Amino acid sequence: MRTVKVSKDCYIPEDNVLMITGYQTETIRRIVRDGKKENKVFDITYGKKIQSVVFLKSGFYVLCNTSAETLDQRIRKE
Repeated sequence: MRTVKVSKDCYIPEDNVLMITGYQTETIRRIVRDGKKENKVFDITYGKKIQSVVFLKSGFYVLCNTSAETLDQRIRKE
């Protein structure tokens, strides 16, 4: 099983990633806000600015301080 490094000391199994997107749009922010109410959000930004959101096949979301482009490059590189 291959993993993707999404933040410092945090890896996600590549097979569990549904989608990676930026955090700039209001639609994504609303989805994350609603997910927080349902306890479906993992915040691994370590207090830094949220740059991207990783949507998992399990229905959970991961907030990252790494850009979506960087995460995409890491998936393609490995």
